[in-house]
Amino acid sequence: MFNRSSISRNLSVLAMSVLGLTFCTGSGMGSGSNSGSGCSPSDMQLIDDILSNPSPVTPTGTGGSTTPPVSTPPAAAAPLTVNVGASTLTAGMNETVTFTATVAGGTPPYTVFWMLADESGWDPAGNTFVRTISLSGAQTKTAYCQVGDAAGNYSDLASITISAKPGAPTGCNDIGGTYTSTYGTVVIDANGNGTNVAWGYTDTLTATSLTPGDGACADCMVLTGTWATTSGPAGFDPATANSGSIRWVFEPGFKSFSGKFSYDPNTHWQADFWSGSRSDCN
Repeated sequence: MFNRSSISRNLSVLAMSVLGLTFCTGSGMGSGSNSGSGCSPSDMQLIDDILSNPSPVTPTGTGGSTTPPVSTPPAAAAPLTVNVGASTLTAGMNETVTFTATVAGGTPPYTVFWMLADESGWDPAGNTFVRTISLSGAQTKTAYCQVGDAAGNYSDLASITISAKPGAPTGCNDIGGTYTSTYGTVVIDANGNGTNVAWGYTDTLTATSLTPGDGACADCMVLTGTWATTSGPAGFDPATANSGSIRWVFEPGFKSFSGKFSYDPNTHWQADFWSGSRSDCN
């Protein structure tokens, strides 16, 4: 509060009214007793009121603010995203394709997961993912990618599709067909069951498993099964027939296979490979 008694009674006052500026001088003698040149009674009353009841002053400057400082929260992390690319968008038979992931946002470090269509699980391969792909005709192959970050967030699923090269051979739709092999003629159906005819003997082939994937060749088809000689030249005795196991790997397009076989009773796999090819596929 101002101490009115310490203020000189001789005043030079700039009084501002709502409608404009008025200059006046006067000497305040107390409430209701101010007088001066150019001042109306209402001006003098306003001066008297200000001297008697000055408004409080808000401190200013460092340390003087009556308002606590406002803390700015840290900016939220940008959404976690991933973009994928490939070394080529078209592939023929047995071509190596390198897939890449570009990650943004989220909270590092990241874990980058990949999966090629027809594979059974996610591969935490990182920013680079390599696969051998074989495509023909209208075939396509899609790679999927998803990223997790240190905060437990996951990106949306990203994907990229590889198409067969124009003019690539169409291949065959399944393994069923007639193969000319190093040990005779193999005739099997789409499930891998059939016969092998060699040197006048006929072996019956029985499939026990037909599954995709062999090492780096995710598109290969692996046939495992057994063979048993069921007929032969004159004097053939089925009771002494040879038998064993087979494991053949069919390349994508199913134009050929390579594999190995065993003889009972020792069931040792032979070092040489049993292979065959077919001519009825483009």
